[in-house]
Amino acid sequence: MCSPGRPVGLPESSISRGPGREARRPRQSVSSTRPTKGATIPPVASAARITHRTASKAKVGLAGAALVILTGCNANFGLPASVTAQGDEVTRVWRIFFLTAAGVGTLVWGLILWSVVRYRRRSDELPKQTLFHIPIEVAYTTIPLIIVSVLFVVSMQATETVNARVHDPDVTVEVTGFQWQWRFNYPEHGFDIVGETGRPAEMVLPQGATVRVILSSTDVIHAFWLPEFMVKRDAIPGRINEFDMTVTQAGTFDSGRCVEYCGLRHDDMRFTIRVVPQAEFDSWAAGAQARGGTP
Repeated sequence: MCSPGRPVGLPESSISRGPGREARRPRQSVSSTRPTKGATIPPVASAARITHRTASKAKVGLAGAALVILTGCNANFGLPASVTAQGDEVTRVWRIFFLTAAGVGTLVWGLILWSVVRYRRRSDELPKQTLFHIPIEVAYTTIPLIIVSVLFVVSMQATETVNARVHDPDVTVEVTGFQWQWRFNYPEHGFDIVGETGRPAEMVLPQGATVRVILSSTDVIHAFWLPEFMVKRDAIPGRINEFDMTVTQAGTFDSGRCVEYCGLRHDDMRFTIRVVPQAEFDSWAAGAQARGGTP
């Protein structure tokens, strides 16, 4: 006879045990040496993996930044090669500022990356809180003040050197800006070089000479700029702006232009400076004086 509560042909494990009860399932053996899929990685192993990945990314980032800096800049860190003594002084100051900024930037980014790796979150426990740290506070207050003071002194010395004028210059050129060209007057030789649309004015200078430039404007504000000479001065109506240039290298430099917007044909205000040996300059000046300069 069959027992009264068990259907015929069904195993005892599949019989419902009533509301809220489930059938028993056979236990599965779990290996203690190899975690199964979905198993939780111990915190120590997980932190080690994160540390290794973060450190590797930091090294790659620093290496990439160093590669960009080393390959993307020349010895002047982006400045053109100078052809004047004043430009050499500007280049020297630029190198000091660039290297100082690179050092500060490297220190700051290094501390940020180190802090991210060293003090990353490991648990929900709040880390030790420090209200103040006198030595560190003194350091990050004093060091920036020293850096700024040194850069200030360097800048003031360079400014005095660049703006210095000799008592008796070798050549004097009166430069006048007008809409939309330049006039170069050589008062010691008695002639003008006047530019026209499509024919920019050309200033000829002797190599090794100290040139006094007397800059002015007849209408609006212009700006006399030549990258290789490291000079950019404003030509203002009613004012005279004087400065010296000691030219050290010969060549033709045709990138001179006005860099102060002065009207619709501002782009036409280009000029060229040609630096030649002293003998060639004397010959050119004598010829220009004989024909009364250029139109």
